[in-house]
Amino acid sequence: MDFESLLHETFLTLRTEYHLVMHPASDKAIWLDGSTYFLVIGYDREGVYVSYFAPGQERGYDMLAFLFDQRSHLLVINPACERSDGYREFIGLQLSAIARHLLTAGQDILQGEREWQRAYKFGRVDLNEVCA
Repeated sequence: MDFESLLHETFLTLRTEYHLVMHPASDKAIWLDGSTYFLVIGYDREGVYVSYFAPGQERGYDMLAFLFDQRSHLLVINPACERSDGYREFIGLQLSAIARHLLTAGQDILQGEREWQRAYKFGRVDLNEVCA
């Protein structure tokens, strides 16, 4: 699967609106660089993950855990698909949902605000692990 192409297409609106630049981190992870942060978006056998890092930090934040915990009322949740045609489609559907969640519930984060970090109550993620 060409994860970079799939992410490039799915996150086009988000990348354009927030001036995010894509960089490959590994075969299964991409960095989206903002001016004051970067997101690592990747996948593993459990699905897609999104982690937030400030420059110079090796410990970041699990964005999906935060959004579902603190901002679930803002998320647009589509009914689960009964079946997908394969793993690529499964990952594509997850990327679409994540892009939608970030656009509806994470605008302040994407704009560079950091006040949300005070409400974060999950374990931090390690940069080396999410980029592996």
